[in-house]
Amino acid sequence: MKQADIDTLADKIFALAREVEALARETRMLFAQQLASVTILYTHAIEPEISGTLEAYEMERMLRTMDGFCGLSEREWRRSAKARKQAVKMMRVTAHEVIRRLLRNVLEISDT
Repeated sequence: MKQADIDTLADKIFALAREVEALARETRMLFAQQLASVTILYTHAIEPEISGTLEAYEMERMLRTMDGFCGLSEREWRRSAKARKQAVKMMRVTAHEVIRRLLRNVLEISDT
């Protein structure tokens, strides 16, 4: 694999990780906007690399779960704090699995 391809892939991976981590810090008003950034980044930069895999299915499932929090009222938002924290934690784990899979692919390609 060419160095430029590896650098581009690394940039995508780091961007996804930063966006997912930012979800944990967002207020109700900015959560939907941050989730939209994660979704766009995943859909356009990462998903084509892992399409059809278990990791892709899990990431898409987590994005749908997180989307469910976007329409909550302020009261529901406060009451759902534990569920949101668990969902963000699962999204972190899923994002790390996506990153591991992409890195394995890069290493396998570079070995050939």
